[in-house]
Amino acid sequence: MFKRLRESFRRLLLWSISAGVAIATYAHSDDLSYQSRGNRYEGSRTIDVAAPTFESLSFVRGAPLAAQEAPASLGFWFYLPAEAAVRIRALELIPIAHYEMRPIRTSWSRGWNNFSPWETRAVISPLNISLSNIGVLAQVGSTDSSDELAPVEFTDPTKLKSAPSYSFTFRTKYDLKSISYRVISPDTRANIVTGNLSSVAGGAPATVEFSLKGNPVGRYQLSLDCLYDGRPGGPQRTFAFYHAE
Repeated sequence: MFKRLRESFRRLLLWSISAGVAIATYAHSDDLSYQSRGNRYEGSRTIDVAAPTFESLSFVRGAPLAAQEAPASLGFWFYLPAEAAVRIRALELIPIAHYEMRPIRTSWSRGWNNFSPWETRAVISPLNISLSNIGVLAQVGSTDSSDELAPVEFTDPTKLKSAPSYSFTFRTKYDLKSISYRVISPDTRANIVTGNLSSVAGGAPATVEFSLKGNPVGRYQLSLDCLYDGRPGGPQRTFAFYHAE
């Protein structure tokens, strides 16, 4: 069963990539290529690099992007316990149009920060990109290799308190047989949440979901232990994040 699903995904991915090349060519001719658009860089672009062994795609708190009530103008919030540089990236979970968005601003304040407007009419709508296929990742620090994350929220947390649920999405280069994860309190080293996923095809997005309901605000860690299917070993990654009110 897994092999059939894996092969189906690979066929879909190959079709998506070939379709994405055509879309990217069309995008460039219609001025939808990746470029400055006021408060952000946004557009369709391809970068010829080898697929990484492990790639973080999105870390979201609360409702997903597709649940926004006003999809014509998007926005998001994230919390920082102290002023810091943050690199933010939005991209497709399954690459079809090779869409990417990065805010121009890189230095953010202590407390809740907001990025907006993020108009869908500029690039997202012309490229017919589904909001459910867009992930947003905010990395605290000055490089894309930072393992400290700021969970992104798509509803204003200062007006409407969301449930303390989280979704972390990633992909690996090779097929995974299993994924075990745990959320750790750095103070006590206790496991707050544990769980497992199984049978994820290489190149496919995998999402870990957990809740911190009833847990105090503060710093936590998300630890992933992945086991390859058909080859030894697998990536092990740990990410730090701050759980805010």
